[in-house]
Amino acid sequence: EPNLNGAPNIIGGAPGNFVEVGVMGATISGGGTAGGMQSNSIHSDFATIGGGSGNAIQTLDIASSQFAAISGGQDNTINGATRSVISGGANNRIYSAQHSSYRPTMNSDSTISGGWSNSVEAPFSTIGGGSHNLIRTNFPSRDTLVPITNGTIAGGISNTIWGNHSTIGGGRFNTIRVTGGFPYEFASNGDCTIGGGSFNLLKDSSLEPLTGATIAGGNANRIAELANYAFIGGGSSNLIGYYAWNSVISGGGNNRIGSGGGTGYGTIGGGAGNYVWGIGSTVPGGVSNTVQGSYAFA
Repeated sequence: EPNLNGAPNIIGGAPGNFVEVGVMGATISGGGTAGGMQSNSIHSDFATIGGGSGNAIQTLDIASSQFAAISGGQDNTINGATRSVISGGANNRIYSAQHSSYRPTMNSDSTISGGWSNSVEAPFSTIGGGSHNLIRTNFPSRDTLVPITNGTIAGGISNTIWGNHSTIGGGRFNTIRVTGGFPYEFASNGDCTIGGGSFNLLKDSSLEPLTGATIAGGNANRIAELANYAFIGGGSSNLIGYYAWNSVISGGGNNRIGSGGGTGYGTIGGGAGNYVWGIGSTVPGGVSNTVQGSYAFA
């Protein structure tokens, strides 16, 4: 397709495939369906769609999708996310986020490899596959605040990241939420990891940040805000509370390291219903053991 504005556009596949007027250097290699119901379309310069159907590379008022690419699949969309890539799958989205009262966050350089109904709105982030996984961003209200970036979800179902430089390996319904401020405008410290399992949570709804915490797996385990560098290996319904930094629960069930100042470096080896409150205190295992005080052992 000749283009008086610059590089020509190349449009292959079904007759309904199209490149918006004024766009230059775009390529649609194939795909689409007869009648235009599932056509492929490009609205940004130098973008590429390899094939599939119903795929779209769009431009928002706030950001373009220059140099973006969708290799194939069905009903995938890149909207206002420069240099981003969707390799395949269906109903996947990479987009720039907008908020009615705050500055938008521009997405770029993000990737979805495949899967179904996965979404990325944070720059430099990746979803490998799975379904209904989400990497969110924040809405900085001024230039001195920075957006959330560099999230990774390898796969699984309905996992969510809402924090910097954080990773979920898989599983289902796991959440890393380490933003602070309202409405979620501060990109607080991150570097958190959930390896897998289900219904595990790093941080709750408080405005305080969380850094370097890890839940390796298990079910319904939680590490609260300011419990920096805490670790839960697995098990179920274990809790490392507020400000219990550098604490460890290896496994078991319904074990708890208490909240508040003076609860760091606690350890529970396993068992069930064990409780630690104090700096550097340890319960190696068993059932319903309690330690209150610093450097104690039960």
